[in-house]
Amino acid sequence: MKSIFMLIVCLMASLFSHAATDEEKALRFRQSVMNVVGYSAGNMGAMVKGKMDYDQAEFLRHAINLNAMLRLAQDAFVEGSNVGDSKAKDIIWTQRGKFDQKLEDAQLAAQELINTLNNADKSMVFEQFSDLGKTCKGCHKTYRKR
Repeated sequence: MKSIFMLIVCLMASLFSHAATDEEKALRFRQSVMNVVGYSAGNMGAMVKGKMDYDQAEFLRHAINLNAMLRLAQDAFVEGSNVGDSKAKDIIWTQRGKFDQKLEDAQLAAQELINTLNNADKSMVFEQFSDLGKTCKGCHKTYRKR
């Protein structure tokens, strides 16, 4: 009896479940990557603005995480993944070369932030963070829906 009940539960679950397409999986992956980018940038921004105490080790940890996510972002913009509640504009895929260059610029700026953290004082770190922010804004202005 228990086996029949479990079979019925499994069958019902399969009827109502929705198998995610590859495009939907890519969208969820992209959103996860960008959420980590936003979280890390937000915490660093709070330190820059004095809303959080500056902690160089924490700032570095967030910079490393952001850098890693920007590198993963290369794989997150799969053709056809502009589905559901995506904030990505279609222009990403029609101007892929330009988009990839903007992403590479952000990756380089994130790496430079890490380099600055390892070799400079707080004011230079904050200046490099500002440069990274400008790079991100430049991409979002063109390629992200508001």
